Amino acid sequence: REDSAFLHNVDFHAAIGPGGGAEATTAAPGETKGFRFKAMNPGLYIYHCAVPPVVMHVANGMYGLILVEPEGGLAP
Repeated sequence: REDSAFLHNVDFHAAIGPGGGAEATTAAPGETKGFRFKAMNPGLYIYHCAVPPVVMHVANGMYGLILVEPEGGLAP
């Protein structure tokens, strides 16, 4: 948001590369950033804002989960 006082970004633990995309998505207030990645490793991964203080950002709800299903999907 433009009235934010902090930088923000997204660290996808499902993404392989520098900081899981945190560097590519670091945005100043009012700025928008993004990137694409191919999810290659099945699993359940967290994503979160990785700008310090990370704990404060996570405590304020800036986190979530991403499910990467294996090829062919999950068993019923």
